[in-house]
Amino acid sequence: SLAESACRGAYRAYRNGKNKRREYVTETIRRVREINPDIMVLQGAGISNGEDVYNTIMLGAEATGSTSGIFKAADPAAMVEEMISALRAAWDEKHKA
Repeated sequence: SLAESACRGAYRAYRNGKNKRREYVTETIRRVREINPDIMVLQGAGISNGEDVYNTIMLGAEATGSTSGIFKAADPAAMVEEMISALRAAWDEKHKA
């Protein structure tokens, strides 16, 4: 699809060291929204803790992946709680009345 193609280009630049993670996240979101602003963007790369979840949502993603961050954590259940709390905090911050 066009969205996948756009994201592949941003990912290649990221892997080649041309973009930092923040730039990768914002660039892929921008490219997807250029194609269709109604697509909800999930960012899954580099999510290893609650801070990553919070920052990714604040950069414009609607969701994040989290599998490796949870399974590699010393306490996976605590990591799930941390990530959910971070998601809630970011959601609340972005949708203040």
